[in-house]
Amino acid sequence: MVYDFNRALTLLDTPIIMDFFLPFFLLFAVLFAVLEKIKMFKEKKVNIILSLIIALLTVIPHTTGRYPPGKDVVEIMMNSIPAVAAVVIAIIMLFILLGLFFGEQKFAGASISGWISILCIAAVVYIFGASAGWWSGWYSITNYLGQDVVSLIIIIVVFGLIINFITKSDKPEPGEKFMDKLGGFFGKK
Repeated sequence: MVYDFNRALTLLDTPIIMDFFLPFFLLFAVLFAVLEKIKMFKEKKVNIILSLIIALLTVIPHTTGRYPPGKDVVEIMMNSIPAVAAVVIAIIMLFILLGLFFGEQKFAGASISGWISILCIAAVVYIFGASAGWWSGWYSITNYLGQDVVSLIIIIVVFGLIINFITKSDKPEPGEKFMDKLGGFFGKK
């Protein structure tokens, strides 16, 4: 008997799988992991039930079409996941390159991993905001300030970081910096 891989993928690409089961299991797994990590409830059963209820309350209105246009949580999530996956892969590659070439270097008084963590958070917020349509219309900073002003702000920030990198002292400062703590939270110690 010959199995057709394309036919199997076509069977998986059905509305019940793509619009209900995959978002449900993703939401359930993430919510359960977060509840287990923060230990809000001591009982594992409570975490399971709460994750199950929240995931169902999110996915069922999507499946029945009860969300208003542009406010569907599952659509926003499904549109954002491929871009977030690309950012995660890019960040992993960046960490590999930084580890090869820079090691434990500091930038602006903090570890490079702390700065990358901030950039990752900003990128994920931007991706989800773009999927939700937050950056269009009058919310867009480019529409509000103009393209020239936004370009000028980016140039000033980049030159400020370069000047800070060049003129910083090599003396170690006491205490752990916020950026180092943030980098440590994301795995770099």
